[in-house]
Parts: sequence; structure tokens; C-alpha cells
Amino acid sequence: MLAILSYFGLLGFGIAFILAFYFGLLKIKLI
Repeated sequence: MLAILSYFGLLGFGIAFILAFYFGLLKIKLI
């Protein structure tokens, strides 16, 4: 159970990091 929660935690962190990086690139391109 704990392994599953930690896995989804890492997955969510990875997705959030990718989205932040992607929107950061969009802001740089717009400016």
C-alpha cells in the first residue's frame, strides 16, 4: 500500500515538474 502511494506521489511530482517546465518554455517564447 505504501509503495503504491509513494509511486503515485513520484508520478504526480514528475507530471507537475514537466508541466512547470513546459509552461516556463511557453512564457519564454511569448516574451
